[in-house]
Amino acid sequence: MDSATTQLIEQHRDYVRALAKQIARQLPPNADLEELIAAGQVGLVEAANRYDPAHGVAFQTFAYYRIRGAIFDGLRKMLWLPPSLYKKLRFQAGADQIAREQLGNAATDEAPEAQATRLAGTVKDLAAVYVLSLDAEVTETDPTAADEDPTAPAELSEEITRLRAAIDTLPERKQRVIRGYYLEGRKLTEIAVDLGVSRFQASRLHTEAVRELRRQLEGSGGTDPFE
Repeated sequence: MDSATTQLIEQHRDYVRALAKQIARQLPPNADLEELIAAGQVGLVEAANRYDPAHGVAFQTFAYYRIRGAIFDGLRKMLWLPPSLYKKLRFQAGADQIAREQLGNAATDEAPEAQATRLAGTVKDLAAVYVLSLDAEVTETDPTAADEDPTAPAELSEEITRLRAAIDTLPERKQRVIRGYYLEGRKLTEIAVDLGVSRFQASRLHTEAVRELRRQLEGSGGTDPFE
């Protein structure tokens, strides 16, 4: 590890603590802040090792999603969460994954029109992640009763039904990423090992799968839950 990487890590330890505190505020009192911070440090080290200032992205922006992602991964090991809270955190984790992928694809000299188009697509992708997170909560409660879930509006229950049908049409590897990440609560690193691909490739499969599902929901007359 070179001196520049070490310096980035040392300079941003407080940043990790601040992000861990933000997430801890959403958790039950028995959540261990120090464990969240330790998990976030793993993301910080990954970010510092991968950061290239030539891409024109500030380090804190680049590191934000990696730190949060590492904390969310750590949460899966630490404690049992109520379904409603786990749904919220799972949505945040999926949203961060999409945003991280978009950040990696953004060109530093991108025109304003292209930025607006990419942002609009990202928002729609996040809507699909939101429905995926709802489906995960319904599955944990009763895997056979998505349409009978009394906590979800009728239109979202219909979205979930369409979403499940759409997942079945995905190529096998993308199905495994979606089912593993959202319905089984597994980490992308674990799914990547099962698939025999890198974590970066698993992340790309996740983003592509969400985008395909979003297009299918739109094509079947699905509503945007963010509207």
